[in-house]
Amino acid sequence: MTVALLPALKAKPNAAIITTTSGLAFVPRNNFPTYCASKVFLHSWLQSLRVQLRGSSVNVLELAPPYVQTELARISLAILMPCRLPPTSPK
Repeated sequence: MTVALLPALKAKPNAAIITTTSGLAFVPRNNFPTYCASKVFLHSWLQSLRVQLRGSSVNVLELAPPYVQTELARISLAILMPCRLPPTSPK
């Protein structure tokens, strides 16, 4: 998709590619190896793309929010790795 859109983006006086990765690309967790690896790949790919587009009108931005232990994260972990389900906090 990036290759298909780059000509149109380069034709603009100001354009940006914005991608959300994760803080887990920088501080991986042992219970999310595939997820963390995919975020590391995306981070590396964005760095390469940023270098390739240097001097063009296209900015490459990466949003990398930190991991937050939420109920959604707990449920996701339960689905992906049921044997490693963390305990729920008492309410």
